[in-house]
Amino acid sequence: MSKSIYKLYIDELGMSHPKSYITSPYYILLGCAIDEAHQRDLRELAGHIKFKYWGKTDVIFHSAEIARNLNEFAIFRQNEALRENFIKDLLDMLQKTPVHITAAVIDKQKAFQNSWTEKTAIRRTASSVLFNFLAFIYTKGPCKGHIIIEASSAQRDGLYLDAFNDLLSPSFMQNNPHFDDIRSYLTSINFVTKQNHDIESQIADLLVYGIRCQLEKDGGIAIEKGSYQEKIMNISKSKLIHPISSMSPQKKVFYDLITPVDIQPKRKLPRKQEKRG
Repeated sequence: MSKSIYKLYIDELGMSHPKSYITSPYYILLGCAIDEAHQRDLRELAGHIKFKYWGKTDVIFHSAEIARNLNEFAIFRQNEALRENFIKDLLDMLQKTPVHITAAVIDKQKAFQNSWTEKTAIRRTASSVLFNFLAFIYTKGPCKGHIIIEASSAQRDGLYLDAFNDLLSPSFMQNNPHFDDIRSYLTSINFVTKQNHDIESQIADLLVYGIRCQLEKDGGIAIEKGSYQEKIMNISKSKLIHPISSMSPQKKVFYDLITPVDIQPKRKLPRKQEKRG
């Protein structure tokens, strides 16, 4: 019997440098995991929506463009009823989408006060999301996990690759005895271009906005009841990796290691104790 394959698609929201906290308070890295067996159904579901409104299937769902009716979504500028129907179809698709998500968040004001660099922010979020994915696939085992990331710069991609290699290192296994034979679980990391147009990456782009809405609500910003923001926030929350009601003790061990939304830094260092992250 062949092993299941879970793929993790990664998307980010916000500027990653801590010094940009005034204009962009959070940097969010989101991992969107899906069983390869469900990918065809997801592509077909998304394709139906795209064909319904555009008569083609190569439209890219991008949250910023949807919010502002830009580019392909300009068809909704003068037709609010059409936009409402589209949003309803989009949210229905997201609700049905068989994905599990995890997010790492940098509170950039705290990170700046702790003298974190941009490199620290990227490294910490990458390590958190990849660790959560590793723990998640152990709850589904035996299976394989593949990671797909949109290529960026050599430095940023190198930090993701470092985080991946850290999980495969002997020191990680020594410090995390629950994991064994990691290389048979976490088997690849691939860097793709923007032209790959994976629907899973588009889903991640939509759901990471829901995580930001939750952070803003927790920070005291009002979210209008029944709004798109509230709905996408609730859908994102429902997709977070969480334990199921009945599970074996072996699975619970790994679920207990997962922090579905990992907000860092955990605390602000007193100024006299600051050190680089």
